[in-house]
Amino acid sequence: MALFLAWVEMTPERIKILTQYLHDTGVVLYYGYDKQLQGNSKLKNSVFINPSYVTQTIYDILDYTVQENKGKYTKQHVINKLQNKEKPEVFIALMQAPNFELIFKYPDEPNTYYATQYLPEKIEDKQGFLNEIINKLELSFV
Repeated sequence: MALFLAWVEMTPERIKILTQYLHDTGVVLYYGYDKQLQGNSKLKNSVFINPSYVTQTIYDILDYTVQENKGKYTKQHVINKLQNKEKPEVFIALMQAPNFELIFKYPDEPNTYYATQYLPEKIEDKQGFLNEIINKLELSFV
């Protein structure tokens, strides 16, 4: 790869094509060119060179304690799991991305998130927000 780059002038367009190719083939994860994520600067400015590490980190974050808490967890939980090795905002943004929709933020609780796969069928929810999310998830699988 390095030899190839030494002989080819890397214009911005070629960098974009190469980065997209590496993303499409699973060598790296990069969402800077994803139209759904254009406004997400945390992901636009991040390149994950080890997709397996990203997957394992997400599994580590969405652990048994999150499942026991019916999908609810806080940003502090993410910080504790990452142990200052990564920026928690980047992993939160990645898990919230439309491509994944693994988590969503509850509007009335700052820094509180819910993992969709651990939500119960019905939730005591005064505003109906969580039940609305559950209904949307059920419809997306139909």
